[in-house]
Amino acid sequence: MEAPTFAFDDPRLLAGLLVEASADVIFTKDLQGRYRYANPALLQAVGLQAHEVLGRTAEQVLPDAAAARQLMDNDRQVLAHGQPVEVEEAVPSADGGWRHWLTRKTPLRDERGRIIGLLAVAREITERKLAQAQRDLIRLKLEMGVQAAGLVMAEIDYRSNQNHISAELARLFEMGEAAMTVPRQAIFDRIHPEDRPRYLQGIARAIDPAGNGHLAIQVRALLPSGTVKWLDIRLQVTFAPAADGQLQPDRGMCAARDVTSEVLADAALRVSEARFRVAAEAASDILWTNDPSGRMRGPQPGWAAFTGQRQEEYQDYGWARAVHPDDAQPTIAAWNAAVARGSKFVFQHRVRRHDGVWRTFSVRALPVQDADGQVREWVGVHTDITDLLAAGRARSEAERRYRQLFENMTEEVHFWRLEREPDGRIRSWRLLDANGPALATWQRRLDDIRGLTTDEIFGAGATGHYRPVVEQVMREQRPVSYDDFFQPLGRHFRFATVPLGSEEFMTTGADVTAMRTAQQTIERQNLELRDADARKDRFLATLSHELRNPLAPIRTAAELLARPTLAADQLALARQVIQRQVGHMALLLDDLLDVARITQGKLELRRERVALAAIVDSAVEAVRPLIERKQHRLRIELPARALELEADPLRLSQVLANLLTNAAKYTDAGGCITLAAAAEGGLLRLEVRDTGIGLAPEALPGLFRMFSQVREASDRSEGGLGLGLALVRALVELHGGSVAAGSAGPGQGSTFTVRVPLPAATGPSRPDSPATALEQAGRKVLVADDNRDAADTLALLLEADGHQVRVAYDGRTAVSLARAFQPDAALLDIGMPELNGHEVARALRQEPWAQGLVLVAVTGWGQAEDRRIAREAGFDHHVTKPVEPAALDRLLAPARPA
Repeated sequence: MEAPTFAFDDPRLLAGLLVEASADVIFTKDLQGRYRYANPALLQAVGLQAHEVLGRTAEQVLPDAAAARQLMDNDRQVLAHGQPVEVEEAVPSADGGWRHWLTRKTPLRDERGRIIGLLAVAREITERKLAQAQRDLIRLKLEMGVQAAGLVMAEIDYRSNQNHISAELARLFEMGEAAMTVPRQAIFDRIHPEDRPRYLQGIARAIDPAGNGHLAIQVRALLPSGTVKWLDIRLQVTFAPAADGQLQPDRGMCAARDVTSEVLADAALRVSEARFRVAAEAASDILWTNDPSGRMRGPQPGWAAFTGQRQEEYQDYGWARAVHPDDAQPTIAAWNAAVARGSKFVFQHRVRRHDGVWRTFSVRALPVQDADGQVREWVGVHTDITDLLAAGRARSEAERRYRQLFENMTEEVHFWRLEREPDGRIRSWRLLDANGPALATWQRRLDDIRGLTTDEIFGAGATGHYRPVVEQVMREQRPVSYDDFFQPLGRHFRFATVPLGSEEFMTTGADVTAMRTAQQTIERQNLELRDADARKDRFLATLSHELRNPLAPIRTAAELLARPTLAADQLALARQVIQRQVGHMALLLDDLLDVARITQGKLELRRERVALAAIVDSAVEAVRPLIERKQHRLRIELPARALELEADPLRLSQVLANLLTNAAKYTDAGGCITLAAAAEGGLLRLEVRDTGIGLAPEALPGLFRMFSQVREASDRSEGGLGLGLALVRALVELHGGSVAAGSAGPGQGSTFTVRVPLPAATGPSRPDSPATALEQAGRKVLVADDNRDAADTLALLLEADGHQVRVAYDGRTAVSLARAFQPDAALLDIGMPELNGHEVARALRQEPWAQGLVLVAVTGWGQAEDRRIAREAGFDHHVTKPVEPAALDRLLAPARPA
């Protein structure tokens, strides 16, 4: 004999059982906000017994006063407006956390329509909110509609041909605002004419007792307003025997969902939504009943539709054959234990769908007791949570991958959410997330700055600085890349800002400070190279000009010397011209050699204790002819106490001579030049002041560069290569000092200031060491040079001074001639053929007769390394070409007495 099916025959009892067994929270409240009814799901959610809830308000039940006040505000809204309200509510849970509920609150009215309280149905959406946080509004509404089955429903009575439709369905079909009963034909009339044949075919299959009574169909509804809506309809028909014993449709439960927006979406979205609807359909709850002993009895249409099992297959414990083998025995054991206790059953297991796919369900069941407390039957529900679990796993995996990528990027990445003014304008944006490189650059902790605005993180003005970029990105909805100097950090960045919908954006940043610095350095170096190249070109042109200038008079004088009729005074004039121009060329070459030595770091100072007055005298003597020719007044201002320096007297004298020469050139005739010296602490300050043409401010920075000349005064340079001031700076710096130039402007004269260290203690100047010299004049001298003109002219000069001279034009001849001639001195060129000068010197030093031989290297190579090599080869002296006759006289003159 089959178990009674009175639960299905009594809708009120069935509804009560469903409320008690439902996982949803269901409760009623009176006008004072006191709970009048609370189902077991509510009591479990708050962790209280019924007597601790009923008759009390939310403020008295919930531990969080703010949450309770919000719930009661929502209640008052329903009671004040008399309309149902659907709202998301956050409620503290028994375990100390928070749970989120989607609650529909409907006013309860008495027979006269007066509001006497409210009814609320709440479904927990905590996990779903986490799983669907990023879904758009369409998907969220769709899933909520599926989860909250019964919100848009109709119950069909096939015996009376009437449809009992909910208020929501009535509004959807534009029939009214309240629940109502209408003929089936009224629903059929709302179906679009083009879809009616397909709809009728589906209905015919659903009400055929030979089928499973299930219909799933999408059709269009053509509403009185002319609006066309797509409806997703689910129908489940139950059958009952007629008087003749034949099964015929008895009742049907129909749920409709408006899916217009989904159907009209683009193709990709349609595919995605179709998949989601299938998943949502599979997630529909399965209702079932068992007898008091826990065995499944009678028709179970939901279970049969899902599993495909026939009634004889799922009867008793046959349903367990549709449960996964690994889950079947644990399920039966837990079920039997719950039945034995007569307590609520909660479990989770996998069930095979009719197509062979395994789905995971959350199972809940409650016993229905009679007045005596005896279990009359069990009512249970299977809720498909497969997609929810998969979404959780996918979310966890996606989050893991995202964090791994996010934290391992070398670029800065940060996410922001907009804040808008009431009129929609962007007010600011707040930080949502930032990766490690960004936080390292900002030197901040994420927990300290999450949720802050840019002004709050970086200081006032940051939001305004980037507002144009953010407004452009959000307005155009396209990425924008840009370079920017971020003032709060003092760094250059290359940013890219990308919109993420209408309210969020992402910014990536790469620190390009080093690259920008390198680029600026390269640009500056390029400018300097171009400037140096231009100065080099000017220098070469000037050098060519300066070398040709003395060559012209030298050639003319040489032509004059070749004429036998030349008068004595003309001969003297020609000789003076040659001597003067050769001296000028020698100075040019000396400057070039000095620059080369300084540039290569090979110029060596020959420091000695020397009187300042001697250095000044030497410099003044060198420039006196120019000063006298210009008719300048020269004032010398030296300290009353004699000062001594540890310096190279030749080079320091050269510094002062260059500065005095410069002053004389750029001062008009009759001007005044002052050379002043004074001790300042441990420094000697030397100043050369003039009343000349002065300097413009823009000329000062490049004044001491090589090949630099003031263009506006180039007509006053009187020749020169633009090396004088560069040599001054280099020589002063070699002495550990500094040099600076100043001028009040054009026409205001100039001042050059040199500062060099003074020695710690002063003492008497050391006398010059006497040069090694021959003991007497008129000695025998060997001259060797592969330049015949140089060798012959030098020989003529020596013979004119009373010396006996022999000449060789290569190294091998020089050795042979020296052995025969046995000279007292030998003037040897270094770069000779056969044997070079070093080899000749070493050969001569091996001769017994040559122990007192004075060897002099006469060469164009004059660096310190050249002098060292000459000494190692055996030379006593090293002089550079052209040789000053006075220098030769000193080398060949008799030695001074000791």
